[in-house]
Amino acid sequence: MAQAISNNFDSGIVDSKTLKYIEQAAGKESDFYRRYELRMKIDPYRNLTNEAKSFEIANLFVTGNRSTEQFTQQLRKLYFSKNFDACLQEALISDSEFWNKDTKTQKAILESINDSLFSVIDKDKEVVSLVLRPSVDIKNNNQKGIN
Repeated sequence: MAQAISNNFDSGIVDSKTLKYIEQAAGKESDFYRRYELRMKIDPYRNLTNEAKSFEIANLFVTGNRSTEQFTQQLRKLYFSKNFDACLQEALISDSEFWNKDTKTQKAILESINDSLFSVIDKDKEVVSLVLRPSVDIKNNNQKGIN
C-alpha cells in the first residue's frame, strides 16, 4: 500500500488497498471501515487534503460566477467533503440506525446536515486578496522576533 501511495497510483487502487487493510485490522462491521467505504462512494474530493479543498474553494470564489447554480453546487460539494467527518459524526449520534440505511439515504442525511452548515456561507461577500509570506526569513540572521 505504501508503494501505491508513494508512486502516485490511481486513487481507486489506493482506496481498495486501504479498505482491504482496514477490513483486516478493524473488520467490516467497524465504524472505521464503514466510514471509509461510505466516503469512497459519496465524497468526490476524498483524496484532496483539507488545505487543497480550501484552495479549491478560494479559487472558485475568485474565478467562478457566483450567480450560477453550478457555482453553488460546486461549492456545496467542496464543503460537503470538508465537513464529511463532522456530518457523519452528527448523523451517527442522532440516528442509531444510520449504518443500516442504503447509501442513497445516508448521502441524503449527510447532505442535509452539511446544508445546515453551508447555509451560513455568504457567497456575495467580497473576496480580499491575500499575500502569504513566511514569518521567518531563514537567510537573514539579524531579524528580530515578533513582539
